[in-house]
Amino acid sequence: MIKRFGILLLLFKFTLLSYSQEENSLLWEISGNGLSQNSYVFGTMHLIKKKDFFITDIVKEKLKHSQSFITEIDMDIPFSKQLEIAKRMYLPEGKTLKDYLSEEDFSLFKTIVIDSLNLKESKFEKYTKLKPFFLSALLTKQTAGRIKAYEKELYKIAKNKGIQSDGLESFDFQFSLVDATPIEEQARSLLNEIKNFRQSEQLLNEMVEYYKQQDLSKIYSLIVTGSDSNSEFNENYIFNRNKKWIPLIEEKIKSKSCFIAVGAAHLPGENGILNLLKKQGYTVLPIK
Repeated sequence: MIKRFGILLLLFKFTLLSYSQEENSLLWEISGNGLSQNSYVFGTMHLIKKKDFFITDIVKEKLKHSQSFITEIDMDIPFSKQLEIAKRMYLPEGKTLKDYLSEEDFSLFKTIVIDSLNLKESKFEKYTKLKPFFLSALLTKQTAGRIKAYEKELYKIAKNKGIQSDGLESFDFQFSLVDATPIEEQARSLLNEIKNFRQSEQLLNEMVEYYKQQDLSKIYSLIVTGSDSNSEFNENYIFNRNKKWIPLIEEKIKSKSCFIAVGAAHLPGENGILNLLKKQGYTVLPIK
């Protein structure tokens, strides 16, 4: 389940940039290269337990003084679009997870989810109609209990200040990433995650601690270069998206001060947003 935080954090075995301890930060200032005003990039956790959630005063200050709030997907979603999104999260009509696993594997999955994750059987039946990718995220939320989403909380602040919102990619693009993986493969991955949910839970707890320490290097090491990482998954969900985002970010920060909030795993590394911006000639500095 931990890997799913990457649309959800969300995730290669490239050399990590050498950040010193003093430079550990989730908030970075972008300046130089002809910019008339500074912009900011902030690393988020898409979902985090309410008790672990925090936003520093400096993050709030920089957001409130920005002219545009940018996330991976624009947070200002019309109701009609929300309905469309919800429909696309489901398996084809009449299908459930049971159709994509053997009888034995589905029985094992059901036992673990109901007995160990404390999910009611009525909810279980509804949840199995979801595509496995989204079911994974839902089960993660189930085990986490009371949660908060950074993008949602930051969007509230921006909206209250009258700051316009924007996105780096469309829902159609993100769904294309999910749908590129066959349902059968998603189902097998979900089953393996559930079998090892205690290990996933432990890794998630470690990641939260590193996040609270604002230690990008450890987050990167845990998610990107860990023994459980998948190079193809990482390439598609992190590196390729980073590269596509850079020209979009450049275009947006030319005309206004932007506050850009994306999953923390997108920031560090040779192909991370911070280094890619530096390669384009910008000065990128940590803010504590």
